[in-house]
Amino acid sequence: MSVVRFGQETPSLLAFGSADGTLFIADTGAVAGTGRVRHRLRGHTGRISDIDWSSGDSVLLSASTDGTVREWDAATGAESRAIAEAPRGGVGPGARAPAAVHCVRFHPGNNNMVLIGGASCRITVINFSTGKV
Repeated sequence: MSVVRFGQETPSLLAFGSADGTLFIADTGAVAGTGRVRHRLRGHTGRISDIDWSSGDSVLLSASTDGTVREWDAATGAESRAIAEAPRGGVGPGARAPAAVHCVRFHPGNNNMVLIGGASCRITVINFSTGKV
Protein backbone atom coordinates (compact mmCIF):
# COMPACT_ATOMS: atom_id res chain seq x y z
CA MET A 1 0.00 0.00 0.00
CA SER A 2 1.19 3.50 -0.77
CA VAL A 3 -1.32 5.59 1.24
CA VAL A 4 -3.91 4.98 3.97
CA ARG A 5 -6.53 7.38 5.38
CA PHE A 6 -9.45 6.99 7.80
CA GLY A 7 -12.74 8.79 7.14
CA GLN A 8 -13.11 12.20 8.76
CA GLU A 9 -16.60 11.60 10.17
CA THR A 10 -16.72 7.80 10.21
CA PRO A 11 -13.70 6.31 12.00
CA SER A 12 -14.51 2.77 10.79
CA LEU A 13 -14.26 3.93 7.15
CA LEU A 14 -10.83 3.40 5.61
CA ALA A 15 -9.41 4.17 2.17
CA PHE A 16 -6.08 2.87 0.94
CA GLY A 17 -4.25 3.02 -2.36
CA SER A 18 -1.66 0.79 -3.96
CA ALA A 19 1.34 1.09 -6.22
CA ASP A 20 -0.58 -0.53 -9.11
CA GLY A 21 -3.16 2.30 -9.11
CA THR A 22 -5.94 0.41 -7.34
CA LEU A 23 -7.85 2.19 -4.59
CA PHE A 24 -9.91 0.48 -1.89
CA ILE A 25 -12.69 1.65 0.41
CA ALA A 26 -13.16 -0.60 3.42
CA ASP A 27 -15.19 -0.79 6.60
CA THR A 28 -12.84 -1.75 9.43
CA GLY A 29 -15.73 -3.00 11.58
CA ALA A 30 -16.49 -2.20 15.20
CA VAL A 31 -15.09 -5.55 16.31
CA ALA A 32 -11.64 -6.82 15.35
CA GLY A 33 -11.76 -9.19 12.39
CA THR A 34 -15.16 -8.01 11.10
CA GLY A 35 -13.93 -5.53 8.49
CA ARG A 36 -14.55 -5.88 4.77
CA VAL A 37 -13.63 -4.18 1.50
CA ARG A 38 -16.67 -2.26 0.21
CA HIS A 39 -15.24 -1.12 -3.12
CA ARG A 40 -12.21 -1.81 -5.29
CA LEU A 41 -11.72 1.26 -7.47
CA ARG A 42 -9.81 1.21 -10.72
CA GLY A 43 -9.05 4.09 -13.05
CA HIS A 44 -5.53 5.26 -12.27
CA THR A 45 -2.64 3.90 -14.32
CA GLY A 46 0.06 4.97 -11.85
CA ARG A 47 0.77 4.67 -8.13
CA ILE A 48 -1.79 6.24 -5.79
CA SER A 49 0.18 9.01 -4.09
CA ASP A 50 -2.49 10.63 -1.88
CA ILE A 51 -6.17 10.46 -0.92
CA ASP A 52 -8.54 12.75 0.94
CA TRP A 53 -12.11 12.47 2.23
CA SER A 54 -14.67 15.26 1.96
CA SER A 55 -16.34 16.35 5.18
CA GLY A 56 -19.13 13.85 5.69
CA ASP A 57 -17.04 11.16 3.93
CA SER A 58 -19.31 11.09 0.86
CA VAL A 59 -16.54 11.82 -1.65
CA LEU A 60 -13.02 10.44 -1.89
CA LEU A 61 -10.33 12.13 -3.98
CA SER A 62 -7.28 10.22 -5.17
CA ALA A 63 -4.05 11.62 -6.62
CA SER A 64 -1.73 9.55 -8.77
CA THR A 65 1.61 9.55 -10.50
CA ASP A 66 -0.39 9.12 -13.74
CA GLY A 67 -1.05 12.88 -13.58
CA THR A 68 -4.70 12.76 -12.54
CA VAL A 69 -6.92 13.40 -9.55
CA ARG A 70 -10.03 11.26 -9.54
CA GLU A 71 -13.27 11.84 -7.66
CA TRP A 72 -15.10 8.80 -6.30
CA ASP A 73 -18.57 8.41 -4.79
CA ALA A 74 -17.82 6.63 -1.50
CA ALA A 75 -21.26 5.00 -1.25
CA THR A 76 -21.30 3.42 -4.73
CA GLY A 77 -17.61 3.31 -5.65
CA ALA A 78 -18.37 5.04 -8.96
CA GLU A 79 -15.86 7.43 -10.48
CA SER A 80 -17.49 10.84 -10.89
CA ARG A 81 -14.72 12.61 -12.82
CA ALA A 82 -11.02 12.88 -13.47
CA ILE A 83 -9.00 16.09 -13.39
CA ALA A 84 -5.74 15.97 -15.35
CA GLU A 85 -2.65 17.94 -14.36
CA ALA A 86 -1.51 20.31 -17.11
CA PRO A 87 1.08 18.76 -19.45
CA ARG A 88 4.71 19.57 -18.68
CA GLY A 89 6.17 21.95 -21.22
CA GLY A 90 2.80 23.51 -22.05
CA VAL A 91 0.29 22.46 -24.67
CA GLY A 92 1.11 21.54 -28.28
CA PRO A 93 4.31 20.28 -29.93
CA GLY A 94 6.96 19.41 -27.39
CA ALA A 95 4.48 18.97 -24.54
CA ARG A 96 5.15 15.90 -22.43
CA ALA A 97 2.89 13.70 -20.35
CA PRO A 98 1.06 15.29 -17.41
CA ALA A 99 3.18 15.82 -14.31
CA ALA A 100 2.66 13.35 -11.48
CA VAL A 101 0.21 14.52 -8.81
CA HIS A 102 1.62 13.99 -5.32
CA CYS A 103 -1.04 15.49 -3.05
CA VAL A 104 -4.68 16.48 -2.96
CA ARG A 105 -6.68 18.14 -0.17
CA PHE A 106 -10.17 19.43 0.40
CA HIS A 107 -10.09 22.78 2.19
CA PRO A 108 -11.04 21.95 5.81
CA GLY A 109 -13.65 24.71 6.07
CA ASN A 110 -14.88 24.79 2.46
CA ASN A 111 -15.29 21.50 0.59
CA ASN A 112 -15.84 23.46 -2.59
CA MET A 113 -12.11 24.25 -2.68
CA VAL A 114 -9.63 21.51 -3.60
CA LEU A 115 -5.86 21.95 -3.70
CA ILE A 116 -3.66 19.82 -5.95
CA GLY A 117 0.14 19.69 -5.84
CA GLY A 118 2.66 17.69 -7.75
CA ALA A 119 5.76 17.38 -9.85
CA SER A 120 4.84 20.54 -11.76
CA CYS A 121 6.08 22.46 -8.66
CA ARG A 122 2.86 24.41 -8.28
CA ILE A 123 -0.34 24.25 -6.25
CA THR A 124 -3.54 24.35 -8.27
CA VAL A 125 -6.78 25.48 -6.61
CA ILE A 126 -9.90 23.89 -8.11
CA ASN A 127 -13.53 24.91 -7.63
CA PHE A 128 -14.91 21.48 -6.77
CA SER A 129 -18.44 22.27 -8.00
CA THR A 130 -17.33 23.33 -11.47
CA GLY A 131 -13.99 21.54 -11.78
CA LYS A 132 -12.42 24.79 -12.98
CA VAL A 133 -9.15 26.35 -11.87
